[in-house]
Amino acid sequence: MSTLFDDDWDTQPNRVEPPPEPVRPPTWLGSACVWGKAQTQGSKRGFVHPHLKRVVIVDDNDKALKSWRQEIVDAMQRTKPSRVLDCAVAVSILIYQQRPQAHYRTDAQAGELKPNAPLVPAAGRDIDKVAHAILDAGQIACWWTNDARVADQRLRRRYDDGIGERTWVWAWAISKPDQPIPELDETIDLGEDR
Repeated sequence: MSTLFDDDWDTQPNRVEPPPEPVRPPTWLGSACVWGKAQTQGSKRGFVHPHLKRVVIVDDNDKALKSWRQEIVDAMQRTKPSRVLDCAVAVSILIYQQRPQAHYRTDAQAGELKPNAPLVPAAGRDIDKVAHAILDAGQIACWWTNDARVADQRLRRRYDDGIGERTWVWAWAISKPDQPIPELDETIDLGEDR
């Protein structure tokens, strides 16, 4: 005799245990902005160290890179997640660079853009090397456990149009391919009054 609470698995045809719900990472959108010319990481140079008597390899722009990367780490730490992301991450990087003076008129309409001035920069810093520096900074700033977690990456370079050279970085956790991009706001959160 069975009761209402008995679970007779043998008499249940094709009963399958439902799969557990996937654990989704917390919703988080990190953003950081650094003013000034973006720095690249990747080009190396070597020299013989006078005291060590061996060749030392350093980044080609070591001083500028260290200073710039520290600024981006500091900016990233202001919006870091409550826990370091150990899942797939999407990153969007937007580099604003100065427009060349040759793009502007010099006649009576000085300061205005020439009609044939390009809208998108065709040259500038090597953006994949800028991304390399930013991805390393994200690991230092505790945005993600390792830059190998970055599964989606979007890199863009645009003209600053007089506002100033700067680099924006946004990151968020993703759980499926081609996940929609969240709204990427270019507002700097300075926190409480200082």
